[in-house]
Amino acid sequence: MRDKLARAARGEPFEWPDILALNSTVARMIGPATHIVELGGGTGAFAWEAAQNDTVRVTCSEFDPAAHDWASQHRARANIRYVNGPVSRDDGPFDLLVAIEVVEHVADYGGFLGTCASLAPRALITTPNKLRNADTATIGPPPYYQHVREWTAGEFYWVLRLFYQEVALFAMPDPYRAGAVPVTVLDAGSPLIADCRHPV
Repeated sequence: MRDKLARAARGEPFEWPDILALNSTVARMIGPATHIVELGGGTGAFAWEAAQNDTVRVTCSEFDPAAHDWASQHRARANIRYVNGPVSRDDGPFDLLVAIEVVEHVADYGGFLGTCASLAPRALITTPNKLRNADTATIGPPPYYQHVREWTAGEFYWVLRLFYQEVALFAMPDPYRAGAVPVTVLDAGSPLIADCRHPV
């Protein structure tokens, strides 16, 4: 949140355009889901977009108090519940989990994905593709200081298959325009969007 406010103070975008396009893309992929739980919802960009349909309810979990407060004030809808902290199955039942650009920030990604799989029978999980450019396609740590780990499409697919029986991968052909296409485990398209079904 601090970075967003600093950018806005400099006259730069509060939300990066590519992140808004990704949130819009994921919102278009929710299908028949009616109760969605979002983990790491930030300032509520996905929740706000998905909840334009008043038959959809979104429970949006965010641990950063400043981001939670901003979302509650600026992206409030009657069918969005913003939570400053964790959620559990008791807050549901949920039919879809969404985690947009979160897993690469989490050191215990196995624990995080286990939580995702426990909350809903389907998940849309996004992350940057490690092969997106020469700077990121290295053996070393991710160049972006806030990322703990990044994956290639193949690595991400097989990690997710430990938690879900079915995983389909998509990527955005243009990161600044909403829309996704199917990709293979060898693809360099980014960001990756995994449609995960049937938790193990």
